[in-house]
Parts: sequence; structure tokens; C-alpha cells
Amino acid sequence: MASQPHILVDLTHPAHVNCFKHVVRELDRRGFRVTVTTLNRGRLPAIIRREIPETPCVVIGTQGVTRAGIYLRTGVLRTLKLGWHILRNNVSLALGAVAYQGGLWCRMLGRPSLGIYDDPGHRINYSMSCRLLSRFLVPTCLGDAEGNRVPFQGLKEWAYLSPARFVPDESAVTRLGLRPYEYEFVREVDARTLNYMGQTVSSIEALYNLGLRDSRVVLSLENKSRKSLFPNWSILDEPVEDIHSLMHFSRTVISNGDSMAREGAMLGRPAVYAGIREMPANRFLLDQELLAHQVDPTACLEWIRQSSRTPAAQAELRSRLLAEWDDVVGLLTRHVDELLGREPVPQRTSAISVQTSSQSPVPSDAVA
Repeated sequence: MASQPHILVDLTHPAHVNCFKHVVRELDRRGFRVTVTTLNRGRLPAIIRREIPETPCVVIGTQGVTRAGIYLRTGVLRTLKLGWHILRNNVSLALGAVAYQGGLWCRMLGRPSLGIYDDPGHRINYSMSCRLLSRFLVPTCLGDAEGNRVPFQGLKEWAYLSPARFVPDESAVTRLGLRPYEYEFVREVDARTLNYMGQTVSSIEALYNLGLRDSRVVLSLENKSRKSLFPNWSILDEPVEDIHSLMHFSRTVISNGDSMAREGAMLGRPAVYAGIREMPANRFLLDQELLAHQVDPTACLEWIRQSSRTPAAQAELRSRLLAEWDDVVGLLTRHVDELLGREPVPQRTSAISVQTSSQSPVPSDAVA
């Protein structure tokens, strides 16, 4: 009996864990040999082993700290080490979000590779993936099919936020002494990280000082050294067991990081992005009136006060997205089948009630 194909899933950011954990489980269920590779990047290896404990996880390379370190240690040296791992372990297909490192070696070895990504603002990641991967899945907001680029309807976060995958747990709210839909969920990212270096003034701090200090707020704070600036708010001791349930049952989601703003919108809550980045993925949600973008703190505060959505309207919105958007997990596994010449296997997912239990990992825009 021939051995099953060996799939390498390369996860180099906490958001990738959210996106691919269901894909890894589905591939494993269908008999593929699956290995997850990652890099030494804070808590990232521990997060992977917690979220996908049944799958082998191999740490390859280290995250650079300086820009030069990122190019040399995370780029060149890790690519070489990953190539040796692919050769030594007879990998059949490389899969990931920023998957061009595995894609380079698979291209040289005549093997397929597959990636999914939505941020052309990261020019090296995006352009290298376009050049090197066998197939590169991108949201329709990034253009039509061209070359190896395959558009899909929706966004990559739908892989773990679709009602077919995520079922919120109200006890995540009550454990904190809160009542559903009676608090704001706020996220402040660390402006020192590469994605947010241009955000020199904190819009979240400005919102607090303008009057949101007196509201009931749960704050996901990336830079904990800033805790003293928000004495009236409940600051999460992260990672928490189920942060997406806290977002799902909030009155509004306010974030100066783009990832969690999009997540709030897809969870059906009134969501506002209070940061400075302009991204096609955000524009996709803005055009559908699922997300607001307010950089000015005064306008943002007014938006928060005027926004509301009933639980029934929230459920209706998520059901509509479930019908209109692609199942990202099913899409990725189907492309794996096609690239390896296998017959597609029917998916076991279905739309389910949004009122039972679930778990979700660390914030998707966190730096591990």
C-alpha cells in the first residue's frame, strides 16, 4: 500500500494558527500525513501545540528583531533550513499563508504548493507568493484570476469565524462578571510592531480620554506596560480561553489593529477600525457596510454611541455571509486534492446554531 502524501503546513504568525487549524484537522481526518512547521517567535510554538496538539510541530528558524535580522534570519537562513526539512522528509505539498519559503523549494523539486493571503501591503510576502506558489488563493477584492492567482469570495478569517466553524460560548462573558451585549470590546495593538509603526498617537487612548472611560469596556491590550492609562477598563489577562466569544457578545468592537476589526465585523457586531492602514480586505468590508473606519477619535466616539445591532440581526447577517461566502477550509482542502491528483472528499461542515460552546486562541493581530 502506497504511503499517503506528506503535507507541510508552515505557520509563522498567530493569525495563521486560527486560519489553518481546521484545515490541518480536516487533512489529518482524511488520512494525509500532516506536519506543522513554525519558527521561534515568542509563544507561537506553544500556541500551535495547544490548538493542534494531535499534529507534529517542528520549529525551524528564528524571528529576527531588526529589519536586517528579519531578512537574514527569518528570510534567508530559515528558507535554507526549511528546504532541508522538505528534502529530508519527502514533503509532497507545502501549504500556508505566507508560504513562499516552502513554495520556493517545492517549485525547484517539481512539487506543488498552495497559499492564501490578503495583504498586498506586505510587498515581499505577497509578490514572492505570487511568483513561487503553484496556486495562490486571494479574496476577490484583490482582483480576478490571473496566472496562479485564484480568487475566492470572502476573507481568510472566515476559515475560523464562519458559523460552520465557530460557535460562541456565552459563559466566556459571564465568567468575567459581564452581561451579553452590555459592554464594548476594545483592542489596542502595539505601535512598535512592524505593521503599526506609523500609528504614533493612540486612537484608543484618545477615545478613553474623550469619554469612553465611563463605559463598560473589555480591553485587549497588546503592550501591557500601558495598563495605567486605562484604569477604568477591564484589561484582559491574555491569552484568554475564548476571545472571539467575548467579541461576539459585545455591543461594539473597536480596534486600532485591522485584523480584530475585521473579525468583529464577521462576527456580526458593529465594528470600527480606528487605525491608519488602508487595506483591500478592509475596503471589502467597508463597501458592504460591515465595517466602519474612523481615524478621528471624536468621530469614532460618536459612531460608537450611535451604533447598535440586535442579536437577531447579528444572526441574520452571519447566516447571509455563510450563504454568500466561500467555505475557506473546504476551498483549501479541495485545492490540495486537485494539486495532488486526488478525488475531492465531501466536507462534513454544516451551518449550526450560534448559541453553544467554542474555543478560540490569542488575538489574531498579536505578535507572539
